[in-house]
Amino acid sequence: MNDYLTSLEEYKGFKDISDLIEETNELMEYYYTQQYEKMQQHINQLMRKYYVETFMWNKGKIYIPANAHEAFLNAEVFLKAKGQEILLRHGVKLQEEE
Repeated sequence: MNDYLTSLEEYKGFKDISDLIEETNELMEYYYTQQYEKMQQHINQLMRKYYVETFMWNKGKIYIPANAHEAFLNAEVFLKAKGQEILLRHGVKLQEEE
């Protein structure tokens, strides 16, 4: 995910990208410092902020994250997808990942 965040830095002039970078860094900080309760609170805030997107994201899942690690991974992948969507909305062409 760090490579992805580094690639977003080029576009942090867009407020929504800047916010996304901050949200992702906060998620990672809570996870890697094992502040799981704060991490879950942050995920809940993201779910309220991106209500429609997270509803559709989670609707397609066949399981609910059962632990902090799964919740982190689900949120991390969601934020990456959200970043790609924001870049496309701004007309930024995405490169294929190798």
